[in-house]
Amino acid sequence: MAYYCGVWKTNNVSVELKIKGSSVTLERTRGAKSKKKQIVLKSSKLGNLVESLVAAYSNEPSRQLASQIPIGIVDGGRGLLRIEWGPYWFGKTNALMIRGQHVGECLAIEQEDLKSFARWVLGQWIAIYGPEQLHLAE
Repeated sequence: MAYYCGVWKTNNVSVELKIKGSSVTLERTRGAKSKKKQIVLKSSKLGNLVESLVAAYSNEPSRQLASQIPIGIVDGGRGLLRIEWGPYWFGKTNALMIRGQHVGECLAIEQEDLKSFARWVLGQWIAIYGPEQLHLAE
């Protein structure tokens, strides 16, 4: 049985964070058809994802992208996660893509929503581990 931690929502998207054992699942649901995508990482590696979100926010594109721009690779403890900016929604906007190693392992967070999403993930990390885990600047 999974321990539920929280949900982040916009008008079009929701991301649910669930903990089961030593795993954290981030599951994104989009649109009327409720299409779901997810990534799974070890809970001890959630801080790595937080750091990559901060790096991505610091390197936001200032124009509509034609192709992907890599931000980094994160050790998720269950495989590597590739973090990149890319064109999204038929080239109408940009999104931060968090990609796992298998088909269906991908979260897309639209550029306009990244700040809110990053704050939410940081808050979930603090709620799980406590503020003594904040070593992002080291």
